[in-house]
Amino acid sequence: MGQPDVSEDCLQMYFKAKGPVTQFLGRAHLCRAQLCAPKSAENLEEFENCVTQYMKAINFAKGEPRYYFLVYNASVLYWQMVRPFLKPGSRHHLISSLAQIIHVLNQTEAEDKEWLAELMLELLECYLQAGRKEEAAKFCSTAAPFVRANAPEKYRHAFSVMVQHELVDQLQLKEETRTSISLSVTYHINMLKRKLDNKELPDDVSTVLRKPYKQLSYYDHQRVPSVREEKILLLIELAHLSLTLKCEEIAADCVSDLKKIGSQKLQGLVRGAVSGGAAGVEHSAWRPAEAVAAAHEEASVKCTSKITAPFLVFQHTP
Repeated sequence: MGQPDVSEDCLQMYFKAKGPVTQFLGRAHLCRAQLCAPKSAENLEEFENCVTQYMKAINFAKGEPRYYFLVYNASVLYWQMVRPFLKPGSRHHLISSLAQIIHVLNQTEAEDKEWLAELMLELLECYLQAGRKEEAAKFCSTAAPFVRANAPEKYRHAFSVMVQHELVDQLQLKEETRTSISLSVTYHINMLKRKLDNKELPDDVSTVLRKPYKQLSYYDHQRVPSVREEKILLLIELAHLSLTLKCEEIAADCVSDLKKIGSQKLQGLVRGAVSGGAAGVEHSAWRPAEAVAAAHEEASVKCTSKITAPFLVFQHTP
């Protein structure tokens, strides 16, 4: 109702009364955490105070199975609170608290495995942005199998991170690509990204890019509709990398394939990539940069830190 002062007064009265230890104690800590939530990533003191309240609720609830839902709720509210910190230079502040929350969610055997997988991927990103590669690799050894088993649609993202940042033995990663076109294409794309970061690009980069493009031609989205969205995302990613590496012909081929796949949203993006919108245009007349950039940005929103927190769980048990 927009009256935080009234809420704070009620909470003070509740804690002074020292009532029975029930779920409402955990809920009170969650309420207090929301009242002191930071408005920006610069408010570190407010952030620490807020985290303290969430951890009080979590530590209270983890000892009693009937209160496990409060652990889950705390993780959801925590994630909503940390949104201002999901940017380069601020993510490292989340490592300690997010790692603790993930640990307790594992301990309490959280039912929403997909949510836990999301948080694991976010913690992995936090480690990497903080330059803590060794800890990222150690965490990845348990997080990656969990994601693959419980949120398989998110595993390709985890796999791409492992390849680009060398978190897992390359022979193990290559072995995984043998039975999956998607992982094979992802492997080649992210190996090139890694070489680009390390300024170790091969001379025949166009030939290297052509290999994953050719593999995608075997990805039959018409016979297997479930792979359609994944093929779209891979084509966008390959097109974006091709433009970055000045291989515009391959980027144009990717855009052409995207146009053939269809969908109103893609048609709009691809239409801007063709000079005059005419059919049968030569490669030299294609202008894919803007369309690919827009599509890549949109795809990135779906695959990175813009995850949506699930709904809270409510129980009436004392």
